[in-house]
Amino acid sequence: MRFCLGATFGKPFLTSQAYSSRVNYMKFARLLVLLLLASSLQFASFTYLYSMNGNKTTDIDNFFQMLEPTGLFFQGGTLYVADASRNAIYLLNGSQREYVYFGSRNDNMLINPMHMAYYGNVFYIAGGAYSNIVSYAGPGYQTEKWAPTGNNMKKPSGVALDNNSLYIADTERGQVMVYLQKTRSFSSVGIDKGTSEGQLSAPSDILLYKDRFFVSDPGKGLVLVYAKNFTYLYSIGRGLGGVTLSSPHGIDIYNERLYVADYSANRVVEFTLDGYPLSILNSSTFEGNISYPEDVALGDGKLFVTDTFNRKIKVFLLNQTAGDPAVLAKLAEANRTYSNLLSLQSIAKKLGVPFNQTSLSFDLATASDYYSDSLYSPADSLAQSVIDSANAQYSAMLQSMDLKIRQAVQVQQDRMAPYRTLALGNLSLSVVQFDNKVSDINSKISSGAYNSATNSALALPAFVDSFISAFNSKATQADIDSAKLSSEKIQMQADAVSLRLDALKSRSEKYGQDLNFSNAEHFLSLSRSYFSEGNLPSANHSLSLALFDIESGEATLDAKTPAIDAALANITLLELDFKLSMSKPSIVPADLSKEQAMMAQARELAYETPDVAVEIARRASADARAKAGNSQALSLVVASFCIITIFIAILAVAFYLHVRRGKKPHFGHGDDTGHYEGNVKGGL
Repeated sequence: MRFCLGATFGKPFLTSQAYSSRVNYMKFARLLVLLLLASSLQFASFTYLYSMNGNKTTDIDNFFQMLEPTGLFFQGGTLYVADASRNAIYLLNGSQREYVYFGSRNDNMLINPMHMAYYGNVFYIAGGAYSNIVSYAGPGYQTEKWAPTGNNMKKPSGVALDNNSLYIADTERGQVMVYLQKTRSFSSVGIDKGTSEGQLSAPSDILLYKDRFFVSDPGKGLVLVYAKNFTYLYSIGRGLGGVTLSSPHGIDIYNERLYVADYSANRVVEFTLDGYPLSILNSSTFEGNISYPEDVALGDGKLFVTDTFNRKIKVFLLNQTAGDPAVLAKLAEANRTYSNLLSLQSIAKKLGVPFNQTSLSFDLATASDYYSDSLYSPADSLAQSVIDSANAQYSAMLQSMDLKIRQAVQVQQDRMAPYRTLALGNLSLSVVQFDNKVSDINSKISSGAYNSATNSALALPAFVDSFISAFNSKATQADIDSAKLSSEKIQMQADAVSLRLDALKSRSEKYGQDLNFSNAEHFLSLSRSYFSEGNLPSANHSLSLALFDIESGEATLDAKTPAIDAALANITLLELDFKLSMSKPSIVPADLSKEQAMMAQARELAYETPDVAVEIARRASADARAKAGNSQALSLVVASFCIITIFIAILAVAFYLHVRRGKKPHFGHGDDTGHYEGNVKGGL
């Protein structure tokens, strides 16, 4: 309903100092409750009740039927309807007409009435095309022209009042003008016309609510909001929440929600007061097919809307529910990303990485407060800000922790480096254990298990301390015995390892395997160097490392060579079959170049992918066999054709000779005509 109150609108942002005492677990508990209720919160919905066209059931004709309902106002259980074509004000109670006031064209008192306002038990009606404002106190009263001095109105469409002033939305002037109530004189232009942000184009309706002006402007397709001093604040209907207004005309506010009659879009849109769309009444609702709605009014839990083109008023039950699923989902996402960030706090503390998330905690709690107050736009915006900031901080924290863990591991690797080539016996096993721990830490980092990786990295110093202490004490007899190996034995072992390495290289080359022998060569060279310096334990240890690398290469070859040998044997057999196909005699030889290339490719691939190579060779052999068979079949056809052709030719020659022989002349007795008869024996 349109009341003119002076209470402070909205809620200001607080400083973090003033708000810090409010950030506690109760905030997050309340947010959790909101998130759990997500499935039960829905948009407001509308249930059709009835329609009114100005007639009563007892009327004998359509004399009182509305022609062009343009303005609505609900007050005290009565719906007031302005009809611009009938120049009338209808008073409707429920679905029945209670009273109708008809204006007179003669005195221009009530002509083309548009939107209305209520103040001091009096209705103020914008006079539309007749450039005036009319006041009306209800049944039993006449309308009074509100004729201010210095009247420069052209087409007043909307009106609002407070204790001191009357505010006119003039469609033709594109302005909101201010008049003083006491003197009824023009005071100022409150909002001017223009193309800049906050200026008007063709305002239709104006509403004063909690010291804020709401002005609908179909020319700009927006509802613009201003402070009481006409400072522009923001616009509604610019696409937020996926809703863009087309031609907003009449507006009303009910239960902290703004309802807009979107004229050319044939709908009514419900917004929060900060401009977040909540629901839409249109043809998707039963009986929601309204045509060019000029105005809306709300009261007693009902929505009244002018179905202007169809000359009636439609009434819907307003099932207004709290909450908005889209914003609530955004809050849930913000809470999830913030919780992910908080999960890194304990790890950051262990690693000494700075962790500061106070501002996000404050923003998340503030967004929850905004949502609770139905201020969905700032709630949505602030929740998105928390999501973006939390994700950015989470990524930055992971990078910092990754670097810290790797730095901690590198420090311990540097401590181990001097002992790697010197540790023998049980101590060499400790080196392997250390390397396994480092590998495990790297795997945990790669999989995102930063807490486990941190604990493992922080345990490395104690392990290295224990290793160095054991090395310095020379505690084990096995280490001492290993250090006493004779130089002759080490030399013999080095020669044997060298021969084994050469054999491995030759075998690797034979099977086309590009194995890396650099480590084995390095350790073998290092062993000879230590041997020349007289450092027998180190020489022996390096030799064992070289042997370990060689054994690894041999194991690799042992795993691959059986498959390669089998593939090569199969390919050889398939090649014999292929050659047999090529050797088959044929008048029309088959083109087996493609299959020959496939066979060559198969032999090359046998060293890398034996199974694939055999399959290629098998396919080449099968294709060659098929082509050779087809070629022989074609050759048989050609040979048959040639034989038949020759046979026909022989028959033709024989027939020709026979015919020639039958035409030779016979000698005998002639008649008078010169013919001869008789048989001639012998030749001429």
